[in-house]
Amino acid sequence: MKILLPILTLVLLPLPVLGQDVHPEVQRALNWTLTPHECVPPKVRASHDSSSGNERKYNKAKKKFEKCVDSYKADLINEQQEMMGVAQHGLTQQQADIIMANMKHIQSVVTRKVGQPTTQLVEVPHEDTVIQVIDH
Repeated sequence: MKILLPILTLVLLPLPVLGQDVHPEVQRALNWTLTPHECVPPKVRASHDSSSGNERKYNKAKKKFEKCVDSYKADLINEQQEMMGVAQHGLTQQQADIIMANMKHIQSVVTRKVGQPTTQLVEVPHEDTVIQVIDH
């Protein structure tokens, strides 16, 4: 009986909602899914001499990546604002819970750091450099 009641509740709860017309904006907020960002983190080949050309390329790629991430987050914030506005159309508790969960998901993505550069400039020893291995 303890298991049957929650299952029965889940099955019967959507029935009243099915008979109602759902506003298109509400439906869009209910069907919302997170789109992955298309931002490509900067990659720089590690080399012995970190020339200013390599650093310039890296900084340019990093700036482009950060601008892309900022744009992605701004779009998410706009989507979140639109979700806040759907309440004017009237929501059931179930719809409100789904939309609030979507808004929380957006908030967690916006406040999280979205990726770091995959490779940074590092010093690599010359091929002829011998590195001693000491057993302890």
